[in-house]
Amino acid sequence: GVGLGYFVPAAVGFINRAMRLDPHNPGRYLYLLGGAQFCSGNLEEAASLVEKGLKLNPESSGAAGWLVAAYGLLGREKEARAALEVYRKGRPGEPRLRNIMYFFPFKERAAGDRFAEGLIKGGVPAEPSGYFPAFKENQLDGKQVERLLFGSAATGPARLPRNGRKEWRVEWKRNGELAYS
Repeated sequence: GVGLGYFVPAAVGFINRAMRLDPHNPGRYLYLLGGAQFCSGNLEEAASLVEKGLKLNPESSGAAGWLVAAYGLLGREKEARAALEVYRKGRPGEPRLRNIMYFFPFKERAAGDRFAEGLIKGGVPAEPSGYFPAFKENQLDGKQVERLLFGSAATGPARLPRNGRKEWRVEWKRNGELAYS
């Protein structure tokens, strides 16, 4: 399936249709609608829908990630911390920005950036490697990327089903061409 973060306003119609076709699982559709509202920037509506969805379907604690981010951006710190506790249910270890962002893929960069910012403000421990766009020191311009990448190579081990371990190599030439072997 498609990650929750891919929902944009156009998805609302599909979610509403799914809810009509499967009325026995309203909790799931409510937090999906909440995700769509979050992506549209409607944070209060997003929080309200996800809250309702989690009341109907409390075992879907992963959906509380939307609440952590929405509450964090809305400045509702106490509620963000409570939502983070709900998110932690059934997950080993401390939630980290990198791990949460993995399960909430975003097609639109602005929505992903907003989500990461909300998670951080909501109390999720973060480090610059957790979600690169969220930290200024990770944002590079085209010339910086060119200096870092072009004229360099990377190698590493790869496991292939039939041939066992092989070495791979990627080389970025000065003119921007890429060679992979």
